Amino acid sequence: MRGIHDGGPKPQHVNGELMSAAAEQRIFISYRRSDCQSQANGLNDGLRHRLPEARVFMDIDSIPIGADFEEHIRGEIEQCHVALILIGDNWLDARPGSDLRRIDEANDFVRLEVESSLAAKHLRVIPVLVEGATMPTPDELPESIQRLARLNAFEMSDQRWSTDIERLTQQLQQLTGAATTLAAESAPTMSFADVDDAAIRYAMSTLPDRFKTKDLSEHPAVLATHTEVSELRNYHTIIGRYLMKHRAALGLDEPGKPVDKRGSVWTKTNSRSDYAPPPPRTPSPQTSTAPPPRTSYPEPPVPAKKGRKARTMILWCVLTMGLASWAAPLWAANRRPYDKAFRKRMQVLAAILGIAALAAFVLVGSGPEDATGTPTGAASDAGGTLLLLTIAAGVAVVLIFRKPQVALAGMESVLARRDSRERYRQLVEKDRPLARSMNVGRPDVSRDYDDGGLVDVNSAPVHTLSQHGGLDHAEAARIVELRGQLGRFVSMDELLAYVDLPESTATRLRDVAVFV
Repeated sequence: MRGIHDGGPKPQHVNGELMSAAAEQRIFISYRRSDCQSQANGLNDGLRHRLPEARVFMDIDSIPIGADFEEHIRGEIEQCHVALILIGDNWLDARPGSDLRRIDEANDFVRLEVESSLAAKHLRVIPVLVEGATMPTPDELPESIQRLARLNAFEMSDQRWSTDIERLTQQLQQLTGAATTLAAESAPTMSFADVDDAAIRYAMSTLPDRFKTKDLSEHPAVLATHTEVSELRNYHTIIGRYLMKHRAALGLDEPGKPVDKRGSVWTKTNSRSDYAPPPPRTPSPQTSTAPPPRTSYPEPPVPAKKGRKARTMILWCVLTMGLASWAAPLWAANRRPYDKAFRKRMQVLAAILGIAALAAFVLVGSGPEDATGTPTGAASDAGGTLLLLTIAAGVAVVLIFRKPQVALAGMESVLARRDSRERYRQLVEKDRPLARSMNVGRPDVSRDYDDGGLVDVNSAPVHTLSQHGGLDHAEAARIVELRGQLGRFVSMDELLAYVDLPESTATRLRDVAVFV
């Protein structure tokens, strides 16, 4: 038997993760003595030497008198947040003098340790293969621990023991870093209400057309009005979120992907490039500590788009001799703004007509001319025919699609939410830390924006997955349990490889799922 703790502060659970008061890492080593005793000893010594701040639990030689050994094992594992399951070449062997494998015995200590580790939602379970062993298949394991076969294993060889234990140590240190990050989440944070809009706008007017988030958040004018919050851990993140939320009003394009630690790359648009309000005043120490009054800046009016009428578009195609017939499909595309597939088809048709018109112009110009200067010959005739075809195509498109698409009741809101989901999915791909700090995909958290109903599979609790993801409670609980073992899911395909969902349920979840 293995795994007893030697006192110390009781660990706490925060958001489903295990933490001690000082983010101390606790590691449980499970092994079978008849299988890999020497490797377990070597791993224990190596980890204690390389991770002096961690507590490694191993070698329980006795259980207190009268104690329930199942409860005792589960209690010891409950205090850890990493379980290393050592698997050697004799891990599945039968007990001497018996045909029954030890792992099949309900009271086998190793089986109980694995069961308890897999059942603990906060625990990261890592199979460790030693002695050249291979990972057992699900069919070789009892049903209660078959999930162990699906976990990514870490291999350790006696020939490269020092190198392998160094790699394992590095991975365990990364887990410790994640726990420290969780501990920091209880620190004071900045909110949108703390952002001074006037300072942001003034600093932007002094920055080049392309700048990074920290170029703005560290600008003297911005720091001067954020003295009380500039030292908070999420200060730069909130500034970035503020730019994202108000980018249209601030005259900014979609942010570019970060290229270094200074945050997303922002580009000014021409519509507000001349904006330069006066700099904000820095409150003196003698004045009140109340924040300075904020200045509101009205949005510039957006000119209404004036669409051409059908008769105008027909004349346009005819009078330009077909050279501008490519404009007709683009005009038709704007008649159906809610049909993305139709808009793409019209854009392709516009490109085809544009190429055809260019080819016709070249053919007509390359043919010989008669005495009056009129192009003649086969090439000229082909070019003229092609121009007639482009005119006919342009006119036909106008006549067929002259009536604009009428939005049905509720259609606009549904399509708007769909577009919103796509935009925030793009944000997740471009800047995952920013999306995480904005709580994208967390409808259970109070937010000041609408992401279209996205659900973050990697952080949403069971009730949110069930309510917003179209899952029943058991399916949602299974997903939460598995992500505690795997760390996070990276795609819907990986999720479906671990969780068997009905096709209809998978389709509903795919529409709203995001993996932050």
